Amino acid sequence: MKTLLALFLFTLSAATFSWDQVDVPPIPPTSVTAMCTTDLVDYYGNTVRSFTGSGWDNYDACRQSEEFCQYELQRHNTYGYRCVTRGGGRPPQPPRETTESCQASRFDPAGYFIESYFATATGPYHMNVKEQACRRAYETCSRELRGRQTCRIDG
Repeated sequence: MKTLLALFLFTLSAATFSWDQVDVPPIPPTSVTAMCTTDLVDYYGNTVRSFTGSGWDNYDACRQSEEFCQYELQRHNTYGYRCVTRGGGRPPQPPRETTESCQASRFDPAGYFIESYFATATGPYHMNVKEQACRRAYETCSRELRGRQTCRIDG
């Protein structure tokens, strides 16, 4: 009896509910080679919200950003609002820089450790950034030397 009731309720709910009626936002792709932006514009031409889509090419990216915008239009059902695609291009590339750090230590004349000095440097990959960081640490250490104390680069 319970199974018949469950079967009846299931068929009743399946008859009244359809997955075609549900609007869901698009799922962004995992790999991005192009980006596109679509603006939600009000009756007076002011941008209310911007949507950015990403895809394998410019067409996919713009299609996705337009779908985001259309989804928002359907959700709020506002009169006079429209979607305007600005276009796009390649996504911004990360900066081609590296950051390195170095340490210099100060020792007394007998060789006993006194203090450490740290420095960092940031620059392009093709430059010797580690050398700059070590030079800065060594310069800071050298300013603190007293008497016959010495500085050494620890790396």
